[in-house]
Amino acid sequence: MKYFIGYKQSEDTYVYVNGISSTVNGSLTYSNAIDFLTQENAINVCNFLNEYDTNHEYIVLEYKYSIKEIE
Repeated sequence: MKYFIGYKQSEDTYVYVNGISSTVNGSLTYSNAIDFLTQENAINVCNFLNEYDTNHEYIVLEYKYSIKEIE
């Protein structure tokens, strides 16, 4: 599992955070997003971003994946 931070652009579209400096940069593809290995880290950074940048309501997004062997 990976955890991303983003905000809703529309009902089914998210903007994923891909950089944090003097501004918060975003991308429409999760492959460019900053990924967090733990939910706790993502929540902590998300809380910081919501205080730092009040232009958007940042949320934590969970990405689940699995690998299965095909015989």
